[in-house]
Amino acid sequence: LLLLFEFEPPPDEQAEVFPPLDGTTTLTPDEFVHDEELPPELYGARRKFSLAGRAFVAFATARMRPDAHALRPLNDALATLRVERGDFCPGPVEPPRFPARPGWHVGASGPQRVRADGDFLAAWASTVPYRDEPFSVPRMTMEELPPDGIAMTIWLARHNRWPPTLASRDAPVLDPPFGLSDLTWRERAGRLPRDLPIHHLFARVADIYYVEIWLAFGREAPTLQQRREADAMLHELRLPDWGPWERD
Repeated sequence: LLLLFEFEPPPDEQAEVFPPLDGTTTLTPDEFVHDEELPPELYGARRKFSLAGRAFVAFATARMRPDAHALRPLNDALATLRVERGDFCPGPVEPPRFPARPGWHVGASGPQRVRADGDFLAAWASTVPYRDEPFSVPRMTMEELPPDGIAMTIWLARHNRWPPTLASRDAPVLDPPFGLSDLTWRERAGRLPRDLPIHHLFARVADIYYVEIWLAFGREAPTLQQRREADAMLHELRLPDWGPWERD
């Protein structure tokens, strides 16, 4: 099996990590090894390169380490690769957005252009000033939460390697609006600085993207008023329409 993925590395990494391809690229038997990303019975090989100013990874898998003769059809296929110069990812994508409500601090990562290797945008809301980076669990914000405080963050993501229906096959399919009842209560989250329970959601929205939400209260057993406030904020969360995973 031969797969080809396009990436968008930082400009200073492209020349070093994805060297320009002079002619065609080929894979050799020695490059096929056991890969931690693959089942133990498979061998995998990968080659990073750039062509026409665009960065790619060719990834091949086999059930046994192939010899040079077995690799000939694969390398013949790689020799047919043709790449046009340019940006073929259309338009921007918008982030999710929490509503502006009294007593809340809300923000979002902002829109970004569609990326060849996938899209990842975020939003957050808390009853104290939000102190964390956009794409991280709200550890520092949780440190500042008073007993009646609430903090939450949401991430939307999709990859170019597989559609959301495959990337998160075991995740439930949910349609917004979300509510607190959609989140799973976790007794403890070991990566966080305070021993507070976490409410968590991992789901997918149709074939558009998958969504992850982290929510924390400032006390182990939130009050009814806290639960109502968090539920209202989640209910009014607005998710963008990025269009279907595959585009013409």
